[in-house]
Amino acid sequence: MRPSQLTYPLLAALAIALGCSGPSEDTTGRCRQAAGEFATFGCAVLAGQVIDTAGNALTDILINFRALRTCDCTQFSVGVNSGGAFSATSDLFREPGPFPDTVTVMVTATAIGSQYPQPTPTTYVQDSLAAVLTFRPNGTFFLTAYVQIQLAIP
Repeated sequence: MRPSQLTYPLLAALAIALGCSGPSEDTTGRCRQAAGEFATFGCAVLAGQVIDTAGNALTDILINFRALRTCDCTQFSVGVNSGGAFSATSDLFREPGPFPDTVTVMVTATAIGSQYPQPTPTTYVQDSLAAVLTFRPNGTFFLTAYVQIQLAIP
């Protein structure tokens, strides 16, 4: 095959891949075998931001996510940074069927800082929404599901 014959199919494949990518695809990293005693077969990334009713970033927020069906994946709690943002990788612990493998998760943001009102002494301001994680195999670019949660805090 002459170089020009190889160049055009590669450029066409790149154009198709870029054209099919949604705004939430993050091509800065690849899924890797997670450190630890258990083998992982793929990953998905959940990222987002928590804001107040005026659109300002919130801090001292705890993010939890749980799968709405069995997923054999890591489920986590993570805090937000000073810009109200968070990001965490969920690893897949089973050999998947055909990729992409998806799972719907419930993402909950809870205002745990003392600066936030508590409706009662044992409850916190929180909100939830569903997101879809798309697992990709190790060695490939991971996909990021991005969410924005607005808490009822003025």
